[in-house]
Order: sequence, then structure tokens, then C-alpha cells
Amino acid sequence: YSTTNTMMKVFGTMIMMVMMMGACVGLEIKVTDPSWYWSELNWAVAADGSSATSVNSGAYFKVGFSGTSATLNMDLTGAASTPYATIRYTIDNGPAQDRQINSSTTTIDLVSSLTSGNHTLVLFLRNSNQFIDRWIPQCFIRITGLTIDDDAIVYPLPLRSKRMLVYWDSIGEGVRVNGMSVPGSWNDLVDNDAVNAWGMALAAALDAEVSMVAFGGLGYTRYGAGNVPPLYTPNNDAASSWNKIFNNFPRDFTGKTIDYVFCGHGTNDGFGGTPPAQLADSAFAWMVAIRAATSPETNIIVVVPFGGYEEEGIVYAYDAYQTKFNDNHAFLINLGPEAQQGLLNQGASWQSSDGVHPLEWRDGQLGAMLAYHTMSLFP
Repeated sequence: YSTTNTMMKVFGTMIMMVMMMGACVGLEIKVTDPSWYWSELNWAVAADGSSATSVNSGAYFKVGFSGTSATLNMDLTGAASTPYATIRYTIDNGPAQDRQINSSTTTIDLVSSLTSGNHTLVLFLRNSNQFIDRWIPQCFIRITGLTIDDDAIVYPLPLRSKRMLVYWDSIGEGVRVNGMSVPGSWNDLVDNDAVNAWGMALAAALDAEVSMVAFGGLGYTRYGAGNVPPLYTPNNDAASSWNKIFNNFPRDFTGKTIDYVFCGHGTNDGFGGTPPAQLADSAFAWMVAIRAATSPETNIIVVVPFGGYEEEGIVYAYDAYQTKFNDNHAFLINLGPEAQQGLLNQGASWQSSDGVHPLEWRDGQLGAMLAYHTMSLFP
């Protein structure tokens, strides 16, 4: 009897341990769960729910969850082995938390020991090393799921009323909004911050969820840092990036409502010495292509770069497009000298640590200026 009783106790203890281990595993939520909102045009979400991948600083997701904990699951196979990107997230609108990632990152314990109940999670790709390949990507974030408590659920969070797509360069991905920590050098994971760049201010003003597609060094005609092809090369789709999230993964416009498309390229074309006529050809062809890809009611807004670079070619392309198509939902915004202050590539200024990339406070002003001019188009 004693031996039998002891064996039964041991067996019972083993069962409890197995049950406890199972309870610790948690419930994994697939990336295709409808409660999970992804900024719509800068994530490659696999149809089978296996992963969601982005190479764009400023890409984000939102989801609500119940329970007491949340862990983000990732597969960064093929990525750089040294820290190459930073995610920023907030739980229940609490203080921002940052985590750097590299190829060995498989999970991030976002939060534990919460009070049981409903919670909110918003997560951004804050910045990344713009010089690591982002086209056949070694610099990316690939999320495979979210693990929450076994008995928890996910639910959708409220979304803004509009949708916005932005094509831009380093100024769009927030390069050096925090200044230049190492004079004369690029220190992307310290200096750059897409979350605090002008695009987020613009999105808030327009009540829009934003898909930021911005790459340092990129132009209408210029390759960007990280091997990204030019925005639009006429008659050469392989050398055009506007319609791809990264190499061989198309940007799918099908069935998506897009209220605004902004494009502010031109700065790097100017620095690269692109002739105005060549830039105009690319800009014109991009306008035709983006109109064909979107709804006739989508507002296409071509913006002269904040520093005024390549204004001649951009204005010429826009005027030629309107002459041919008379598009009532295409517009040109030129913020002019007020926006150009300190951004004319004449060295460090009050507005910029390097004379090109605006500091965070100036980014907020530029976002507000662009919002004001945009809203004035729609009285």
C-alpha cells in the first residue's frame, strides 16, 4: 500500500507539472488574426499567417489583448548578426519602451504581471541601420505571432478614419531627428526616429493611419541606401521600388482605400546631380502609375522637398501631368522659403544638425505646415 500510495503521489505531481508547463506555453495569435491592424502598405503579411515582414522605419501595428502578459515572436533568420534596428512599443499608452534586435532575437517579452483585464499594444519599427541591405533584406523585422495567456483574447483597437501612404527619403524615416551624436558619422540606432518624425504629426492632423515608405538616399531617379531601387524608373519595373515592399514582394493596392498619397522625393536627385528633365520624366511616370494603382478619388499630393531641391523638375512634371490628365484629385504643395530655413545643405543650423535633416522640434513644425496646406485643399 505504501509503495502504491507513493507512486500515485509522484504520478499526480508529474501530471500537475505537465499541466503547469502547458499553462506557461500560452496562446499564440497569428499575424492574420483580424484583430491585428498592420500599417497597410509597408508590411508583407503572409497569407498563411506565418509572418509579417517590414523593412520600413515607421511601420507599426496595433492590437488589444486581455490577460496579464504578452510576448512578441520573431524569425530574423538571414538578418544582420549585430544590432541593426530598434522597436518601440507602448502598453496601455504607458511610457515608450525600446528594444534593439539582431538575427538571434526570437522573442521579446513585452510585458508580464499586468492586472488581468483588457490592454492595448502599439508597436513601431523606430529605426534601422539604413546601410544594411533592405531590398534583398538583411535589415528587417519579421513577426511570427504574439503569445498571450492561455485564456486570453485579442480584440481590435479603434482606428483613425483615413488612410495615408507616404513616399519619402531619409527625412521621412526620421534620420538625425535626435541630432548627430557622432559628428560627421551615421549612428542610426541613436540618432534616427521615425516615430517622432514629421509624418506622424501629419497623420495625426489628418486623422489617418499612415504607411511610411521612406529610405535614406532614395530619389525619383536615385538608388537609396541599403540597395533600394529608385522610386520610379520609366520602362524598368525591376529598377523601381514604388510598387514593392521589398524585392519580389509586391505592394498590393487591391481593395485598399487610400485617402492620401504623399510623395516628397527630389532631395537626393538634387544631391546626385540628376538633370531636371530626367527627374521630370520619372516623376511624371510615377504620377501616372500611382493614379492607375489607386482609386480615382485618392488624393495624390506631390510635395517639393522641404529644402526646395529639384523644384524645377518637380513642378514641370506636375504641370505636364495636369495638362494631359486634368486630375481633380492631384495636387502640388510647395512650402517654400519658410520650410527651407536651415535645410539648404549649408552646414549645421538651428533647425538641423547637418543642414539637411530637420531636428525633432522642426519636424513637428514641418508636419504641421504640411497638414495646414493639405487641409486648405479640401475646404
